[in-house]
Amino acid sequence: MNRLKKKFDREIARKGLGTFGQLLVFFVFYLLYRKFATKIVWVEDHIPLYWLGAISVITAFLLMRKRFKEMYYFERILVWALISYVCFVVVMTPLNIYNSLFFSERNELQKERCRITGVHKRRMSRGMNIDFAGKSVFIKGYKEEFKVIEKKLKEEEFYVSVSYKDGLLGTRVIKKVDFVKVLSKAAEGN
Repeated sequence: MNRLKKKFDREIARKGLGTFGQLLVFFVFYLLYRKFATKIVWVEDHIPLYWLGAISVITAFLLMRKRFKEMYYFERILVWALISYVCFVVVMTPLNIYNSLFFSERNELQKERCRITGVHKRRMSRGMNIDFAGKSVFIKGYKEEFKVIEKKLKEEEFYVSVSYKDGLLGTRVIKKVDFVKVLSKAAEGN
């Protein structure tokens, strides 16, 4: 009886360590995904992104198919969504790394002047929105200039110079963002 209990305890400890290891690996993938995904802007159609999302949903269903029978309906939807997101992150991380570090380096560096449309100073979403390639793009980070920009955004237009390279599947990989001279709306009208 005692030997059986020790075997059971070892089995639980091994499964718990396996779950912790899986969560740790996913956390590393997620951090890499967030680091590289913020530099990539999808300019053209998002069809490859939709295909990867659909593949992630199907993969999640195939992985959890046997366990779905034991769950309630709401649990199935929640677990399916979570596993789909995990699959999507695992697939997109190597693609984003390849796009940022290798594929985009073959192309020449280009610059574009973009207008700042908003500034966010909250702790979780510090950064700014800019008009880049016809889309509103959020750039993470915080600079001291944001204090001035936030106060005067209604009276003046602020611009940034974005250096980027063309990437894989119609993306643009942002390399550098620099502030440029401020234009007053009143002076612009004269």
